[in-house]
Amino acid sequence: MRFNKYTPMSGLWHHVKPHFSPLEAWGDKDRIDARIVFALFDIREHSGRKIVINCGYEPRSKPSWHSSYLAVDFHIDGLHVCDQYLLCSRYDVFNGLGVYPYWNNPGLHGDSRPHTLRHRPEARWISTSAGVYAPLTWKDLSQINGDGKQWLLDLLEKHSIKASSNIISELTQTVDRIAKEAYEKGKKRK
Repeated sequence: MRFNKYTPMSGLWHHVKPHFSPLEAWGDKDRIDARIVFALFDIREHSGRKIVINCGYEPRSKPSWHSSYLAVDFHIDGLHVCDQYLLCSRYDVFNGLGVYPYWNNPGLHGDSRPHTLRHRPEARWISTSAGVYAPLTWKDLSQINGDGKQWLLDLLEKHSIKASSNIISELTQTVDRIAKEAYEKGKKRK
């Protein structure tokens, strides 16, 4: 099923069995955005891997995509967080996509914010263990030319993000580790 705009899941759960159930951590199972659930269903079918829902709707003190029924935090079992990101970034519904490599099970935040917001720097990000968010766009990533730390410093300055030297060090290590793992994985596939 395809939906062009927000559609609540109420009455649609039978379409996503056996991969998903309203008993998972969707929050308000009847109001979570059906576009997200059906995209995750397609990803499950495509990858052949179980997708674990960590959080859907959550009431928050400030407006958020979660409190608007438009976001889900999840991970794909047995798939590296980089591969999860690459796989999910192919789906148009995920206009917001965050990478969380420090969760107990590294995973993603996916949201169906309006498509017009998809290309803003804050629509793609990576989080550190300290909860600092850095933009993660292909344009930003294409600027890496061997000096991950300088790239990161330039990126933080470009987006007016202030970070301590410890956070910068952690972000640099994270970017370097993910890039190295992706490179090694690519070598094994050849």
